[in-house]
Amino acid sequence: MNAFYHVHAYVMTPSNTVRGTLLSDNIGATEFPTTSTGRTEGAKTLSAVSMQKGDRIVVEIGYRANNTVTTSYGVVIDRFATGADLTSGSTDVTLSPWVQFSANIMPVVSAGFYDNFPSSLDTAKWNDLSSNGGSAVVSGGQLVLNSGVADGEGIISSDHPYSLIGSSLSTYVSADVSVGTTVNHIFALRSYPTTSVAGQYIAWEITRSGSTRTLAAVSYNVAGTKTTHYSTTSIGTTYTGYLRIRESGGTIFWDSSPDNMTWTALASTASSGLAIRPEGMYPSLRTQSPSNITSYWDSINYSSSIENISDNFDDNSIDVAKWTAFNSPSEASNKLDITTTLGGIYRGLTSKLYYDLTSASVNVEVVSAGNQSLVSLEVYPLNLYQSGNTNSIFFLIAGGALIAYRRVNGVSTQLATTTYNSTNHRWLQIRESGGTTYWETSANGTSWSTLHSATNPIHVGQLLVEISAGTYAAEATTTTVTFDNLNVLPVTLTKTQPATAQIANDVTKTQPAIGHVATNPTKTQPAAAVIAGSGELTQTASAWIVETGDIQKTHLYKMFAGGQYLGLLPNVTSEFGFSQDMNTLGTQIAVEVGVSADTSNLAATDTLLEEDGDVLQTEDDEDLTTEGAVNLVGVGVSTETLIRNANRLEVWEYSKYHPNGKRMFIGTVERWEAEFGTGKEGIRLYAYSEGQDMNNYLVTGSPYVNDVSQTTQTANTVIQNNIGGTGTYSQFGQTWEVGASVTNLGAIDLMLDGQADVTVKVYSSVPTNPTSGTPIGVTTVAVDTTGPEVVQMAFSTPITTTPGATYFFAASVAS
Repeated sequence: MNAFYHVHAYVMTPSNTVRGTLLSDNIGATEFPTTSTGRTEGAKTLSAVSMQKGDRIVVEIGYRANNTVTTSYGVVIDRFATGADLTSGSTDVTLSPWVQFSANIMPVVSAGFYDNFPSSLDTAKWNDLSSNGGSAVVSGGQLVLNSGVADGEGIISSDHPYSLIGSSLSTYVSADVSVGTTVNHIFALRSYPTTSVAGQYIAWEITRSGSTRTLAAVSYNVAGTKTTHYSTTSIGTTYTGYLRIRESGGTIFWDSSPDNMTWTALASTASSGLAIRPEGMYPSLRTQSPSNITSYWDSINYSSSIENISDNFDDNSIDVAKWTAFNSPSEASNKLDITTTLGGIYRGLTSKLYYDLTSASVNVEVVSAGNQSLVSLEVYPLNLYQSGNTNSIFFLIAGGALIAYRRVNGVSTQLATTTYNSTNHRWLQIRESGGTTYWETSANGTSWSTLHSATNPIHVGQLLVEISAGTYAAEATTTTVTFDNLNVLPVTLTKTQPATAQIANDVTKTQPAIGHVATNPTKTQPAAAVIAGSGELTQTASAWIVETGDIQKTHLYKMFAGGQYLGLLPNVTSEFGFSQDMNTLGTQIAVEVGVSADTSNLAATDTLLEEDGDVLQTEDDEDLTTEGAVNLVGVGVSTETLIRNANRLEVWEYSKYHPNGKRMFIGTVERWEAEFGTGKEGIRLYAYSEGQDMNNYLVTGSPYVNDVSQTTQTANTVIQNNIGGTGTYSQFGQTWEVGASVTNLGAIDLMLDGQADVTVKVYSSVPTNPTSGTPIGVTTVAVDTTGPEVVQMAFSTPITTTPGATYFFAASVAS
């Protein structure tokens, strides 16, 4: 019998509509007798189709056949009906059926699956499979799994399978293994969602058996037989850290990290040797024990903040710890150069780590965008993309235009365009805030303009950073594109001069100029010292910023009316300070102004007269006039009067600790009074506080020190992140690296001001949330200072440290 096969291949949406055609009707001939032998066809090339989560690939196979007679029958191809295939050797040629094959398309897990557990369990992502009294709840911005007390388990599994090919799945975990004879905490990728241990999966396991606590990288076959690829028993009663499972080039890797930035591969094996296939897996998290055991999970595929990657390209060598270079870009003259070729080629850098753009920004300086007259030149200053580069947000400079782009499921969309200006667009930035992505430009790296903003077009929790340029066609000449200062914004010298205050006796008094620190401060860390006969003097980690020099402390008194700034109070002669009413939270401030009230409202153009009415004149025959401030005081007069009941007073302090100014007091003027004829003529006003003074240095009602506005923040140095939940307070902490010969830490010094019980906790890694992490050292000191002072936070027992290792501390104040 002779036959011709017909093949269709489609991408179908969840609603059974065609999204795109992979293979049109493809016809081939074959011959077979009554036994199933015959010719085979070669490979077929499929067309490119953009696919989305939930889509299916549908392959339809049909045929027409001639039997031993000469009757010919047509092929049936239908996406929605089915039919039974003819058996080999059959002579029934009346059905002419087709066979349909259908399979779900698995999105890669790093691009399609993520959760930082902001409120409640997301049932669109997870199935709660907890049993026997176990539970899975979201609390405090984390997933909390509890086993209960009856050999129960808290477990969740993804609602959809994902592909691990060329992708990864990571999480933060803090798991209790302190008690119980049997404890199992499992971070797994399973072949199917299940509550049973048996089945095919790969996992990280944190377990306790008897008194032995183990961290292990494992895989299970379909019969539940476990293969251990890595294990260590060197873990404490609580395991805290980041774990990751990834696939690359046919190999499965088990990685760990203390900070979600520096990863170490602890195990690997060929994926072909595993029972489970990485093309379709269900992420799951599980805690099981007959004891009441709890684990905390967070940051599913959320990476380190994108603000943690920076490069000033000053060492004239590609930093291979940060970047993967392609097609040989170069660092020269303290910049990154990308020179095109006469043929079409792209060159650039791709970050080795994924980063989180949430509530963060990344920026770069475009020193030169090359010869924009080259037709095929494309410059990508910032390209932030998910694994596979089918979902991205980026800038493009081409043909003399600056364009903001998004790419979703492989489809690029131009969002905004403007004529490229090498001066106004020297700095480019992509920023995320509150679910919105911003494409921004700047001439100086300080003042930013928005080119475009939009609701986040892609998930921004795990992105690679790419800087590149090149040509897509042959060009007659080459050109060089130059970048500099990725996430390294310029520091500029600014100097402010408050307005001159005039006094009635025509003497001019000038407020001192406020000098801003112009250079980058440095963090100091004294080395350990050994005193003969008395043992080792333990290391003190300094956690404040050392300024370049003292700057005089000055207070400026700013007056407002109805939201309008009126000016500075002139010639303030009193010291800044305020009193607090007994048994209340109310405070008031008294301010003395060295200006006589009897001349304060005289116009500067009024002439002075002699007794006979003649105008007084100088020796140069110039008229003498009064010297008074315009509308300095008054009741019910012009709204521009400086000293007037109901006006608003703000007191700003400028000092070496606050070179950019810090608002110390906000209040309302309730009354004012003037003094005459005593030789101390002047004006005194009283303002009642609106509460700013209650939040000067240490935050009340929040567990973290808030004032880090004057602190230079650099990668891996100063940590300032929003705490989960409501409110605007921040955590304050810092990482530091222990010296090469230092084996313990005795104290940490903080520059503090105020009265409160301050607690310092030291961690072996940066915790996702210090309220849940396990510190390796804690100390609390009752601070009582009347000005910024160094307070030594000494630990009762020195903390054992590893030379060269990085540690983190968080400072907090009792609420």
